[in-house]
Amino acid sequence: MIIPVLNEIENIDTLIQRLQKSDYNSEFLFVDDGSDDGTREVIKHASEINKNIVPVFNNYRLGHMGSYLAGLKKATSDNIIIMDGDLQHPPEVLPEFYKVFLSGFKIIIGTRYMGRHFNGYRKLTRGIISRGAEIILKAAVPRCRNIIDPLSGYIGFKHSLNIPVDAKMKGNKLLPFLLVSNPNAKVGYVPYKFSEREGGKSKIVSGGTNFVWNYIREVQDIRRTELSIGTNELKSN
Repeated sequence: MIIPVLNEIENIDTLIQRLQKSDYNSEFLFVDDGSDDGTREVIKHASEINKNIVPVFNNYRLGHMGSYLAGLKKATSDNIIIMDGDLQHPPEVLPEFYKVFLSGFKIIIGTRYMGRHFNGYRKLTRGIISRGAEIILKAAVPRCRNIIDPLSGYIGFKHSLNIPVDAKMKGNKLLPFLLVSNPNAKVGYVPYKFSEREGGKSKIVSGGTNFVWNYIREVQDIRRTELSIGTNELKSN
């Protein structure tokens, strides 16, 4: 399991406690992207007590994609789960991901838009931004049009899948790249109740309007990846 974190001192203790109570027997790789608020020290201390907690400390700021890849290089299981470290993704549903893996699904999406907790609690502005981003993605990327919650950050997938991203990419969402790069992969879902972060600030939207242009460039990268996968498949046939 890969958990990218950056300055989550207000959430990290609670997250570790909830992970340990989740009945999900796994290694928890905390990939710290340069925290300077004490987050690293908490992770290091927890790893000395619990062998399942594995610290991965980036030497310099890599961003989301770089942190995902740093975690993947250290992961030893073929069943990979990625979740945020801000308590918006409940660790309590981790056993459900494992059940879906056992059913043969290659990509698993933790979604806010299914089940009895549809959408959960979120601020109006956050909801508008999220839905707007999804509309843009589905308009530009055909593979994502029939997918529920294609921008989810709470995901599971097989380590053996094609993962065509590198540390130089500045995007925040791995799931769309997985979807377009593995068009035949069976997709399953785990519903969960979304919660606003309890402490700290969002790293994605805190940079002002720049995140809009960054997201548009990310969608362009996803579409280019989709086109390249389709071209390669045609050549192989």
